[in-house]
Amino acid sequence: MIFGLSFIPLSLLTLCAIDFHRASTVGNTLQDALDAATLAAARADTSNASTIQTIGYNTLMANMTAFPDTTLANVTFTLASDGTVTGNADAQVTPLVANMFVGGPLTVGADSQVVRANDKLEVALVLDNTGSMAGTKIATLRTAAANLVDDLKASAANSNDPEALKVALVPFSMTVRVGSQYQNANWVDNNAVSPLSTSIFDGNANRFALLNQMNLTWAGCVESRPYPYDVQETAPTAANPSTLFVPYFAPDEPDVDQVNAFDDYYVSNDYLPDGLKKSNSDYGKWFKHQGRIQKYGTSGLDTSDGKGPNRGCTLQPISRLTTNTNAIKSAINNMVATGETNIPMGLVWGWHVLSPNKPFQDGAAYTDSDVTKIVILMTDGDNVNSESWNPNDSQYSGLSYVWNQLLGLNIGSSASQRTAAMNARLSTLCANMKAQGIIIYTVRVEVTSGSSSLLQNCATSADNFYDVQNVANLDNAFDEIVGQISRLRIAH
Repeated sequence: MIFGLSFIPLSLLTLCAIDFHRASTVGNTLQDALDAATLAAARADTSNASTIQTIGYNTLMANMTAFPDTTLANVTFTLASDGTVTGNADAQVTPLVANMFVGGPLTVGADSQVVRANDKLEVALVLDNTGSMAGTKIATLRTAAANLVDDLKASAANSNDPEALKVALVPFSMTVRVGSQYQNANWVDNNAVSPLSTSIFDGNANRFALLNQMNLTWAGCVESRPYPYDVQETAPTAANPSTLFVPYFAPDEPDVDQVNAFDDYYVSNDYLPDGLKKSNSDYGKWFKHQGRIQKYGTSGLDTSDGKGPNRGCTLQPISRLTTNTNAIKSAINNMVATGETNIPMGLVWGWHVLSPNKPFQDGAAYTDSDVTKIVILMTDGDNVNSESWNPNDSQYSGLSYVWNQLLGLNIGSSASQRTAAMNARLSTLCANMKAQGIIIYTVRVEVTSGSSSLLQNCATSADNFYDVQNVANLDNAFDEIVGQISRLRIAH
């Protein structure tokens, strides 16, 4: 009898518990669905209140189809002046028996906020274009980098600011090509005042004057500045000649023929007759032949096979910071693989294109809290400055010859010493850039030598470093980086 009397209320309580559990489940689902709907409304490239309401409502309804016995009410999506999209919704759950106690359907509510990013992005793509990238690697890089630009543009479409995204491109190898259009810029050493301009030659040689004498033009590459300016963004000025950028000029190396003493040396860039005979007291003196400015003219000039003062300067030029992503993609498509690896030189120009200081002054002020500056550095190799079997003990590059001591080293230094010196410069440079608030992502592609710690430490955080073991996965790495850069976030 007692069981019989208690059965009915126990059954009602059990059914009520089921009703409240169902309501709780609907409430949790409603919150997830509302978060997704508010995010979709925020991503819409519009500020129209009606459109935002429609997108949010339709998305929410689609996400709640699993609960046909639930009625949505009071669904609103609003956009505030600060870019915050707020979603609110109630769901009415038809109970089994609980309405006997609550007097109607069970109601659960949810609210969500998504902050539309107002931050502007300035992104520099610093991409390895060295000879080891030839073939599949450079082709894959072109595709992946173009996709990265498209993804950044799609993300920026959430903002109504036409300058929400600016992108720059810095291809690098053993030098960087800024472009011949800057020959007369006041940050280029066009008057041979830098101590580096004349160090190779035996007189006060203006490199642009020598090019004119040969009826040649400057291809637009530059040498690295002397330390510490090679790891700083110090504005170039004639008042401090060492801060100016010296034009790249590969000198004519001594002749190799049957009548002189240079037969046994490795000469890679002989494009002019030296004009010194065996009877001359200077005959046999390598550096006298190499630095003799009198020979620079059109007589006997041979620029076949890439020889000449622009040897090694065949890179795609830098593309300055711009909102024109199609122009950036076009430049990416024109990238070519050539030369050795000088990561610090590429990265410092990644800094220059983002900087508010000369040479370009394209970047926003560091104090502008609405702008985030980002560098994406990708390389497939270690820093290299090769030894050569000639008195220069090196090939000419953006580091000049090793005896010019841009690395603080001299003739006779080993390959490992040169790499270590370049690595030290890179570490200092990364620290200097991060101190200015620049976010650095580093991507290491199919590198089997050296240590990954150099690029790991260069990155802003451990999550900003990617070790890509197969170049085919480069696109995935870039996708993840864009995901990190995305500024939309659930605020509540």
